[in-house]
This record gives sequence, structure tokens and C-alpha cells, in this order.
Amino acid sequence: MSTIPPESKILESVTDAIISCDEGGRILWCNPATSTFSGYPPEELLGADISTLFRSDQGALVLRDPASEVPAVPRQAQRLEAQHADGTTIPVSILVSEVHDGEQRVLTVVVRDATVGAERERDLERARDELGMQMRVNRALEAAESSEALVDGVLREIISLDQLHVHQKAGLFVVEKTNRNDEHVQLPLVDQSPFYLRLVHSIGDFSREFLNRETFVTFGWCLCGRAAASGQVLVSDNCCEDPRHEHCLHTMAPHPHGHYIIPLKAGGEVTGILFLYTDPNPVWDERRRVLLETLGTQIGMGFARAQADEALRESRVELIRLATYDTLTGVLNRRAIFERLAQERARVERNEQNISVILFDIDHFKRVNDRHGHAAGDAVLVEVAHRMKEALRPYDEIGRYGGEEFLMVLPGCPGPTAAEVAERLRRHLSETPIESNAGPLIITASFGVAHCTGEMTDEALVSVADDALYRAKRAGRNRVELG
Repeated sequence: MSTIPPESKILESVTDAIISCDEGGRILWCNPATSTFSGYPPEELLGADISTLFRSDQGALVLRDPASEVPAVPRQAQRLEAQHADGTTIPVSILVSEVHDGEQRVLTVVVRDATVGAERERDLERARDELGMQMRVNRALEAAESSEALVDGVLREIISLDQLHVHQKAGLFVVEKTNRNDEHVQLPLVDQSPFYLRLVHSIGDFSREFLNRETFVTFGWCLCGRAAASGQVLVSDNCCEDPRHEHCLHTMAPHPHGHYIIPLKAGGEVTGILFLYTDPNPVWDERRRVLLETLGTQIGMGFARAQADEALRESRVELIRLATYDTLTGVLNRRAIFERLAQERARVERNEQNISVILFDIDHFKRVNDRHGHAAGDAVLVEVAHRMKEALRPYDEIGRYGGEEFLMVLPGCPGPTAAEVAERLRRHLSETPIESNAGPLIITASFGVAHCTGEMTDEALVSVADDALYRAKRAGRNRVELG
């Protein structure tokens, strides 16, 4: 007959104490963990009564059901106090089950340190809290419609996290390239870093003096600059006494406070710094460091994505602008003005309205370039386009037809009225000199007007205006002709 469980080789490595005893409570076998938690050597445990391992007033409960006072059968775990050989006690959870070894009834007792279980519960609860924090921050990142909104939303979310125990004050720096010649950026040159930190957003009661002083921070300078240079999360127990605040200790507010300084990272590079205010001596351990590092990477990557999205949207807008507008004068380019002409013609034809076009050309423009240079010529083109656009109705359009020629589209305007408009524009241009680097220039233009009739195509309509413009030039320029 053997009193040692056949699985003893496995049980010897288990951290819970496992004990086999007879019905009277005499220990027949125990694993090494029993000695570890009890403080008794193995030779003293074998043959001893199991009740000696527990508080004196609880020893009788180990093998008996407290409610029925009968020997234990498999039941739910109960909480008792185990007593160490040195007299100290620890809370434990025990589970008793019955094993038959031949004709002998053997009871197996599993003893687990309850403090370990409680610690595991606290660890799980903390892990759930940390995951919840990250999910809330992620929702704030996803909800932001711009990088500016992202910064504000994330800061407000972070300072509202109860688990961090931070104040309702926070700020965010972004990393930018240093321009040593920028007179507005006054930086102490404590290192040779080509970057600096620029404060882009803050929440809370900050003084104007603080915001002005902290607008720009050098890498390696103060807590935020040190975190940017090292890429490491920093904590300050009391900023009023922290020597890393060397440049502003004399101006520090009299109220002691702590700091969490969190580098924001994307692609392994520091892209910003988040600084949080805390009470003195904030929680700081390895787990808190890892959590703040994770939040820093999460926010940094979200901010980088927001900036990339904005840059993409801006580039698309710029591409559309380049495809639509003349880069020099800012009016529609040739393709776009013809598209607008087609759109307006379709609209006015549905409503049985009139539409006219005006084609005009700056007189003797080549002389301006030859005498005063292309810079003066460009200034003339820009000013002429601006004056003409300002003089038109809001729903009229003007585009650069080519060179010094411009095409106007006037929906709902019959031919004679369009000719009157052209005459008004001609006088407006010729009577007011254009300022340039060569001095004031008298500029005139010739105008050709055409009205759409019948099944005339857009090209045919513009061709009629072109013919009228040619006649105006042949007749001496600075005049209007109706086609």
C-alpha cells in the first residue's frame, strides 16, 4: 500500500501546498511547497497532525465540514488562517477531496496562499483598467476630425482618466526643426540637436508668463526636453524641488506638484511630448512606466495618422486648385473656364435664358514685358484679372484664355447688355493706372462680345467673340466690338 500519490513527480513542482493525510489528520505525504509556506522541514511534517499547520482555533475545521461536523467530502474551498512555524499567520484557501488507496480512505488537502489570489485579482483589475484607458484614448483618436481636434480631445480624455490620478492641467509639444536664425525662437543651446519642442495646446489654468516661457523648449532642457532627447517617460515627485527644472525653479508656483512626462512616438521617433500634472509623489513603478509608454506610442501614432490625413487632403485640394486655376492670376484656367461655360449654357438653356461671353486682350502687352521686364508684366496680368473679377457679378466667371487674353462667361445676359458690361470694364481698366516696380502703367484692352444663339457650340461662340476682338484691335484697340 502506498500513501504517496502516483502523480507526485508532477505535484512536487506545483506552487500550492498539496497534502495527503488519513482520516485522523495524520500527514502521509506532502509536496515541497508545503514546507515553503509552513516553515517546517519535510521530516517534521510527515506523521504530524495537519491541524498544526493552521491557527489553533481553526485546525479542527480542516478535515470537517463546519456545518455538519462530519469528515470532509469534496466541497467548495473555504478560507482559513495558516500558521507558519515562526508563529505568523497568512490567509489561505483550502480544498479537501477524498481519495481511496486500496481499502484506505485518504484525504487530499490543497492549500493556496489567498494573498497570491488577491494579488492576482488586483492585477487583473488593473489590467482591465489599463485596457479601458487605452480604449477610451483610442476612441478619442478615432473621433477627431483634425490634428488640432485630436490634440484637444486626447488631452481632455487623459486628464479625465480616474486611474491616472492627474490634475485638470496638461499640455502637448510637437517636435519641429530648429531654425537658429528665427528671431522669434529663443532657445538655450544646451545641445546640438537640430530639433526643438513647440507648445501647440494646453488645458488648464496656466499663466501667460508660463505659456510664453514654455512656447519653445530645447531638446535636453528641463523635463520635457530631457524626455524628448532620451525618448524615455520621466516622472517628477516634486517639481518645486526637482533640479531638472533648473531654468524655472525660481519662478515655480508655491504649490508642490508632480509630473508625468510622456514622449509621443511614431515609427520609433519622438514626435511630441505630453506633460501631465499630478500630486507630489505620483504612482511610479514598472507597470505604470509601461502603461505611459504604451499611451505615448498610441497617441503619437494617432497624431501622425491625423497629420498624414490632413496633408493628403491638403494635397488633393492643391491638386484640384492647380487643375482648375491659373497659378499666376488666380482666375480659372482655360480648361476650367470652358467647363464652366458648358455648365452655364446647359443651365440657362433649360431655363430658356440668355448667355454671353466676353473675350478681351491687353493692348501692347509685349511692350510692357520688353520695356519693364517680365516681373512688371506679371504684375499687370494679376492686377487686370483682379480688377475684372471684382467688377463682375458673383455668378459671372472669368478665366485666363491664354497669354494676355481672358474669357468671361455671363449667364442670363443678352448681347447688348454684355457689350455695355464690356464698355464699363474697358473704362475701369484704362482710367486707373496699374502700380508696378516700374511705376504706374496705363493699361488698355480690346474687347470682343458674343451672344449665344441657336445650336451654336461653345467653341463657335468663343470664335464669334474672337472675331469681334480682332475687329476691335484692327479699329485701333481700347474698344469694344459686338459679334
